[in-house]
Amino acid sequence: MKHIKGLVLVSVLLFLTGCKISINSNNSIEVDDNTGDNNTAVEEKLIFNDKIYSYKIEPNYVPIMIFETDDYKVYSYNVRNVTFNNKLLEKYDVDEFIKELEKINDYITYRDGGTKLYTGKDMKIIRCNALIDFGSTNKDIYIGDINMTYKSNFCKPNNKTEVKTFKVVSRNGNNATLTRDNEMQEVYIADYYELVVGKVYDFEMIFGDNIVVEDTIEDIFAMGHIVEIREHK
Repeated sequence: MKHIKGLVLVSVLLFLTGCKISINSNNSIEVDDNTGDNNTAVEEKLIFNDKIYSYKIEPNYVPIMIFETDDYKVYSYNVRNVTFNNKLLEKYDVDEFIKELEKINDYITYRDGGTKLYTGKDMKIIRCNALIDFGSTNKDIYIGDINMTYKSNFCKPNNKTEVKTFKVVSRNGNNATLTRDNEMQEVYIADYYELVVGKVYDFEMIFGDNIVVEDTIEDIFAMGHIVEIREHK
């Protein structure tokens, strides 16, 4: 009887603190306080089709390698736990996954050698077939949310980018004056990038291998290539 009263009291206290409570077969209490990486809070499920799904994460805009084979790497992008036929993709025969993609007739093909972008209900998948140096072909796969696009760092041997944050002071045609801390510099930014004076933006940049770049606005834009510009949050 005392044991039951104890369980009830603890359960009430945990309920009041917002923790998740479960009692296992040994009558011991398991608590999930919804903090940390292993929380069990309800996650938004993203569906590609009836066989492929994943879960939404807070966007970090970074391709994360799930696994690699001798021929290609598989990345997730702003999603986690990519699942195929009710198994995590890294634990499944990826050849079967590719066969599933090949059954899909609705896709966009890029003129880079034949990279394909597939669009599902809440997700997109990019299967690279991009020609790279020395006549070789990049065969990587990117699996992301519905907002994923074929970014200029995708389907390359080195897809690592860096994010630099600047405020726009002025905009004139293909030029923009940016500021950060006590630094201010006018740089070239093509006019198809929509920038609002006074706003702060994250500039996702890619740099060539083995290039030394000084951490100045001038050098960053002289030595780097813009992958994406996002309003800073």
